[in-house]
Amino acid sequence: MSKGERIFQVFNYFIITLIALSMLLPILHVLAQSLSGELAINSGKVTILPVDFTFVNYQIVLKDMSVWRAFMVSVVVTVFGTLFNLAATASLAYPLSRSEYLGRRYVLMMVLLTFIFSAPLIPNYLLIRSLGMLDTLWALIIPGAISAYNLFIMRSFFNNLPGELIDSGRIDGAGEMRILWSIVLPLSKPAMARWDSSMPYPTGIRIPVPCTILTTGPCTRFKFVCGRSSLPIHSGKWIPPLKIWPICLQKG
Repeated sequence: MSKGERIFQVFNYFIITLIALSMLLPILHVLAQSLSGELAINSGKVTILPVDFTFVNYQIVLKDMSVWRAFMVSVVVTVFGTLFNLAATASLAYPLSRSEYLGRRYVLMMVLLTFIFSAPLIPNYLLIRSLGMLDTLWALIIPGAISAYNLFIMRSFFNNLPGELIDSGRIDGAGEMRILWSIVLPLSKPAMARWDSSMPYPTGIRIPVPCTILTTGPCTRFKFVCGRSSLPIHSGKWIPPLKIWPICLQKG
């Protein structure tokens, strides 16, 4: 290795280390705050090491049943939502991949429009309310039943499957559902392994959460933001509390 290559390698290691630290230090800072006392957090003494070490924040969170309820909701929505998403998307992608089905181009065009243009928050909320799904788990599962992104990937994978396999199934007397379940889906495991099962923004869930989940002191107003940590207002300041990342709630 020449001198220039060694210098270039050292420079690369230096830049990559800086990038890694820029991502790691905020996480360590949040973790240190969750293990520090309230007075130390308010005075800004906490950096990457806890000050006035305590587990009181974790005790408050773990003792509150609403946190466990929200966690179970996340598990149920993740498991059943993914299975429902897989079943619905595969059921639509299979006929769209077969050239003998008439009207598939019009259906593909409608799906493509939803991929390019998406309805904002308020129309989604009005739709869910009109369907009677407010404050139900279906509000988190049904809107994301079919993802246009996953649909196009699965349809492309189905298109690459040999047509002779499907024809052989028809010769043996198998119906379309039998062909899909016994031939197409077992061969499509690579496409399902990289499944993007991210749920849409929860527009139909309104769950009030006590302030004590996030801070030991009194707070006057709080709100959850989906996918981001919440910051309750305490004495006119933003207090960085214990971040509860897995919970995705919206206060109505």
